[in-house]
Amino acid sequence: MTMKTKKTLQHIAAVAVVLLTLCLVFAAPAAAEAVYSGGDGTEDAPYQISTVSDLKNLSTAVNADGTTYAGKYFQLAANLDLEDEKWTPIGGNCTFGVTPSKLFCGSFDGQNYHISNLMVEEENSAVGLFGAVGPGAVIKNVYLENVQVTGLESVGALIGHSNTAGTASVSNCHVSGTIIVGGVTQVGGLIGSCGIGTVSGCSVNADNAESIVAGIYIEEDKEGDNIGGLIGQAYTNAPTGSPVALSGSSADINVFGFRKVGGLVGMYLGGSLSGSHATGDVFLAFNETYGSGKTLSVGSLIGEMKGAAGVSEISNSYASGSVGMGLLHAEDGTTVLSSAEPADGATISAGLIGAVRDGPATGTYDAWWYNVDLDDIESIAPYMKTKALGQISTTADEKGKVNLITSEEDFRSLEDDKTYTLACDLDLTGYADISHSVIIDGNGKTITAGDTNTYQKLLRLWGAASSIDVTLKNINVNGGSHYAVLVGTEANLVIESATLTGWNAVYVVQESTTWPEAKGDGSTVTIKNSVLSGTNSGSEGFGTVAIFANSTAVTISGSTLTAEVTGSGIQSIIRYGGMNDPVHGDSAVTITDSTLNVLNSGTGTASIYSNGTAETGTLKLTLGEGVTANVNPSAYIAGGMEVVQPGDKYLVQKYVDRSSSSSSSSTTEPEEPEQPEEPVVEPETPAAPGEVASSTEVTDGGEVAFETTVVDDETGEQSAPAAADSEIKGVVLPTGTEGTVEFVPVSEQPAPAGQEENTKRVFEINVPSYKKGEAAVIKFQMTVAELAADGKEAADVALWHYDEETGEWTKLVTSFIIKDGIVYFEAITNDFSPFAIVYADEPAADLPTDTPETPEQPEEPASPAPVLAVLAALGAAVVLRRK
Repeated sequence: MTMKTKKTLQHIAAVAVVLLTLCLVFAAPAAAEAVYSGGDGTEDAPYQISTVSDLKNLSTAVNADGTTYAGKYFQLAANLDLEDEKWTPIGGNCTFGVTPSKLFCGSFDGQNYHISNLMVEEENSAVGLFGAVGPGAVIKNVYLENVQVTGLESVGALIGHSNTAGTASVSNCHVSGTIIVGGVTQVGGLIGSCGIGTVSGCSVNADNAESIVAGIYIEEDKEGDNIGGLIGQAYTNAPTGSPVALSGSSADINVFGFRKVGGLVGMYLGGSLSGSHATGDVFLAFNETYGSGKTLSVGSLIGEMKGAAGVSEISNSYASGSVGMGLLHAEDGTTVLSSAEPADGATISAGLIGAVRDGPATGTYDAWWYNVDLDDIESIAPYMKTKALGQISTTADEKGKVNLITSEEDFRSLEDDKTYTLACDLDLTGYADISHSVIIDGNGKTITAGDTNTYQKLLRLWGAASSIDVTLKNINVNGGSHYAVLVGTEANLVIESATLTGWNAVYVVQESTTWPEAKGDGSTVTIKNSVLSGTNSGSEGFGTVAIFANSTAVTISGSTLTAEVTGSGIQSIIRYGGMNDPVHGDSAVTITDSTLNVLNSGTGTASIYSNGTAETGTLKLTLGEGVTANVNPSAYIAGGMEVVQPGDKYLVQKYVDRSSSSSSSSTTEPEEPEQPEEPVVEPETPAAPGEVASSTEVTDGGEVAFETTVVDDETGEQSAPAAADSEIKGVVLPTGTEGTVEFVPVSEQPAPAGQEENTKRVFEINVPSYKKGEAAVIKFQMTVAELAADGKEAADVALWHYDEETGEWTKLVTSFIIKDGIVYFEAITNDFSPFAIVYADEPAADLPTDTPETPEQPEEPASPAPVLAVLAALGAAVVLRRK
């Protein structure tokens, strides 16, 4: 049993003490004429409940005077704080086993105002804000916040007991905050005993682990049964009543009891359930003596369905909380839970719906899924009752069937359009094919490749006659040295909250020499909130996500992807095409809000993306907002994005137009860069155009400052730059760079094609080897007067880089600040050299117009500041190389 279970049960014990020591007797208030803040009780002029006194007057009128207010209307007109005073329920409050005679039968509209700090502690039954309601009652739009309601029978935060012959309704009522509701039978977070015709759009939503709906065992027939997160017992008021129709409602609270315990409803005696769910954990306890001949049922959605009518329909409903059970007993003065079996041969029934008894299990069951969270699922299996929903066979739709995968044989016997829950870890002896549309909830369990599992054998989507829909969630798939999930048939695959590891996590393949029967073209893969890792210890090339098929769309969000090389091969986050198996294009991968880790402890190459040598098409890889990476991802960012380096990671974010901060320096000064150190080396003898003018030895990266000069193109003579000339100030190199850094004032490389008239200056910076994927910063400055003379502004300036391998110029992301008439520029490069300072063809106003960050006032104007740590060219692929 989990630690969470034990802590919850300790809390239950404390609730039990409160219930067992209740000896409070409330004297009925004297009869008095009810007075409210306004209205006459008609539909057009409802009674106004504006104060706590108004609400107390309503309680007095119903309890003492017997006024039912049938046909009368009330409105809550303000938020009310009951200040933890002991509340007398409106109606009800009767002895155990007695049907309440004091009923509220009017209409109460809370108008979405809140009633907070409700506390009811009664030794009686039918307790809640409303102890009991009768025929025609309408309760709507009531919000209860922080409640503590304890009693014996028919206990609920909003309504204890209803006896309405199916003519009343409760809608849009909610309980939230810290919630303690406890009793011995018919106990619900919202309603204890419910004969109301319709309950819709209601919820119980606890915001802490201390909250609970608890059934307490006292003695036989006071046994902690009919306990539900929303409703304790929903019943048909036979023979004249109608079944309860429950819709659009939910319970997110832990539930505890001894019999007929459900996450949403403890006992359902007739009606329908649609669009509803429960997400709290559900616990079934038995003591050392109780249980002889009993059926102890527990369901993550419904504890038990009973009666000839039964629940006729369950649709679009689900439960996701865990189901736990065990022996509750005293040990050294402490209440503990153990895994001992119940005494006297009690039958335990557990599942999405715990049990179906005393009536045919017919009708439509379309509940979605459930989750069992026990240390050992086999501890439940011996006690699974034959008639527990999930074990029965019906002629109706069986989508609500609880499909547990408890063996490798189960996994190989999946049926179309079913939901399955993995009940234990599996060690597969060979690959398992999935050829049907299924949902597999791994329940946190793990599938691994066994010792006898050979190459390419774990989970395959394979052999379907047509496109299939497959969801893998809450599952761990460890492919070892091979593949985790292989898509070899057209599929819509969703991977959610999963961990996939191996040489490859997800692999989409089409017919090829390697996979002659594969048909993965046209597949879509959606990966959400998952962890995918691919480790390459060999010499071949592969990827964490590999696309060897055409027209494949992969969308990844909220996930962590790792590509690690430990051998001599190539491993990438995304791999497109193989060495022998080409693909032909029209595929795309989009990644947002995710983390990319590229790791290399071997002799090979790790990267974000790679192509196979035989690949004949192209794949579009796009990194969107919220992607972080340990290598520069700028070659793959989407339009309107930029890459910054706020810490030790690169971050993709929306592009910010910072041009307005440059033109408004008179009102808000940018952050001042630090004062640079003195130049590392003095200028060498004036050099001819194209010759080295400054060189510096670098041992471990860092900043190199240049003493730049201006070279006359005709005479070759050098001189100090004039105030109107652009100056190249230096470069910041990544850690690990070693060798001689050379600055060449004038390059022989011509200006960017088509930009000759816009080119201000061309130069070279020659840098020794540096780490691929890490960026360098080029620093240069110009004067405002120089720009004005050219009819330009600082935002019009950008540094360009020439790639000698591709023969193309690329515009680099360039930032700046202005101080005392000098513009300090920084540009980020992933390669060297040559470079060109180029004016923009279009004005900066045409750039994206996200609100810029305003830099702080600079202290010193001596060197350019890192206004933004943009670490790659926006919207352009940058090729890394060593020079």
